[in-house]
Amino acid sequence: MVKEEDAVSTYPTYFYRAAKTVSEWMGDFYKEKHGVDFVALRYSSVYGPGLYRSIPLELKKGILGQPCQPFLTRPLDDLIYIDDVVDAICRALFADKRLSRAYNIGLDKAYISKDLQRAIQKALPDLKFEIGQHPNAAEVAPHRDRDPLDISLAKRELGWEPKIYLEEGIARLAAWLKEHKNTLRL
Repeated sequence: MVKEEDAVSTYPTYFYRAAKTVSEWMGDFYKEKHGVDFVALRYSSVYGPGLYRSIPLELKKGILGQPCQPFLTRPLDDLIYIDDVVDAICRALFADKRLSRAYNIGLDKAYISKDLQRAIQKALPDLKFEIGQHPNAAEVAPHRDRDPLDISLAKRELGWEPKIYLEEGIARLAAWLKEHKNTLRL
């Protein structure tokens, strides 16, 4: 399990990870120099309506009749639905007590591609798709080949825990995409 206090690479080579690291450094700076409260929420793989990359983008393509290849970010992926992320953000923003510096926000379960395939088949039985691979797998893999996030601190201090697991999350995303099909664009 990856804990909040585990070391972060000082010179991350993947841009997204570098941006996350720098944002935490900036938050620490403003807290130290200007007394601005700062708490980092570290998300696992986020998916859901309004996010047009990976799973949501690929399912949108499929709904619109284009080739569809949804994929996990890593072989064993800790997917977190957007509503659970919003809940964690609200709990951190409106906490009435002093918070820790960082919280991991993810599931207490990780999935493989077969799990994703089954969830999509159940939610969208008529959708033609095949499980794909992250388009930047060679860049992402070295940085994402890790244990799932340890969310015990978020559970304990924020009173937060995930509520939406893969099957329900894919069903919610599929329903949203079908409902908004006429307004979807690529």
